[in-house]
Amino acid sequence: MIESTGYEFDDKNREDFDANTKAITDALLVIENDKKRPASLAEVARLTGLHRNTLSNRSIVVGTLELQTTVSDEISRIKKVKRAQKEGDKETEKQHTATLEELLDSAKNELVFWFKKYRDLSLEFGQMEMQLARKVELVDWYKKELQTERDRSKSLENQVNLMKELKK
Repeated sequence: MIESTGYEFDDKNREDFDANTKAITDALLVIENDKKRPASLAEVARLTGLHRNTLSNRSIVVGTLELQTTVSDEISRIKKVKRAQKEGDKETEKQHTATLEELLDSAKNELVFWFKKYRDLSLEFGQMEMQLARKVELVDWYKKELQTERDRSKSLENQVNLMKELKK
């Protein structure tokens, strides 16, 4: 019979520990990058398949600076970052809303300007149509008067010619 020294499982335990650490850091990265995912131990447990008790005080190395921290502390940091992003998004949304409101006011002012311009031009067009109608009537009246005067002039010319012939 072979006696167990206890070191046979060290390599397997190290592999499991490294795999779990990778799964945990990947899950934390997913949670940090996805706005819709909650920053909680339950979410990390769901993503990794590990029990919450396994995660609660687990030490991990995170970031490019390789800082030693716990999963709970990292979740707290992610919550703060998400809260700051949410507030920043609200500010950006407020600025976007303000910009859109300014554009809307500008469009309203332009609409009012062009409506007034249309109304003024419509009134001016109506007045010009009336003036044109009056001038057309005047032209017709003057044509009739001219024709009347021509007829009278012709009649007088005929009378003059008739008188000239009688005088001869």
